[in-house]
Amino acid sequence: LKAINRIFQNSNYHIFSALSGKEGLTILNEKKSIGIIISDMRMPRMNGVDFLKEAKKICPDAITMIISAYSDRKNLVNAINESHIWKYILKPWENDDLKLSVKNACQLYEQKIENKRLLLILENVNKKVEKLNCMLEKKNKRLRQEMKYHYPNKNKKRRYGYK
Repeated sequence: LKAINRIFQNSNYHIFSALSGKEGLTILNEKKSIGIIISDMRMPRMNGVDFLKEAKKICPDAITMIISAYSDRKNLVNAINESHIWKYILKPWENDDLKLSVKNACQLYEQKIENKRLLLILENVNKKVEKLNCMLEKKNKRLRQEMKYHYPNKNKKRRYGYK
């Protein structure tokens, strides 16, 4: 925890630290819009996978990473599949690699938020287009009825062959 705080102390990131999963969930509940969540696999009373599962319920758009000194494949696969973990980082890590992972996670989070924003705009535009289309269909129907009224024989076949 201290190592991560030290690595990012001169960065533009807002770092929130917690000594346990419970404390981390309390912070997430208070802040609500944290973009990146990094957890150790082993914590008191709650492992990192369980913490990240709960964290995703609070911050569903967050990009999650888990740090562990253990490279147990079964735990790794379970962590990624169960908690939708974006990155698994083995201890000891290279500081530059961790910085790059956090930078990439920030970009991914920003893209995710931008995509949601654009999707809302698109949904609103689609609703307006549907409304306009409905209005045009009604006008078109009314025009067809007026055409039938003003030109009643226009679409009937001519019986006698002359114009």
